[in-house]
Amino acid sequence: MPEGKSNYRDHVVRLGEQSPEAMLEKARWVLAEMERRMSALDFTWSDVTATQLYTVYDVHSFLGDEIVARGAMPAGLTWHFARPPVDFVDYEMDVRSVRRERVIG
Repeated sequence: MPEGKSNYRDHVVRLGEQSPEAMLEKARWVLAEMERRMSALDFTWSDVTATQLYTVYDVHSFLGDEIVARGAMPAGLTWHFARPPVDFVDYEMDVRSVRRERVIG
């Protein structure tokens, strides 16, 4: 959903729809918005060290053509099979970029 709206629910891409076509449109919108935000910070997908996806709906039909082909997961993809925290959103992604990441196990 676009930022800065007084009512986000009214601006969600294909609100309440989860068909493959609707999920593709949601993914394209989210990916383009992430690209816009990264560009504003002078970053691109090649700078990303982690890409995470949050949805309970099938993304396999567009994973290769939309996410992989854009270079949106240079370090892989963590798919959290879970609903996004906003209850009326069906598809959410986030990315991060760190120079060094230490995992202590």
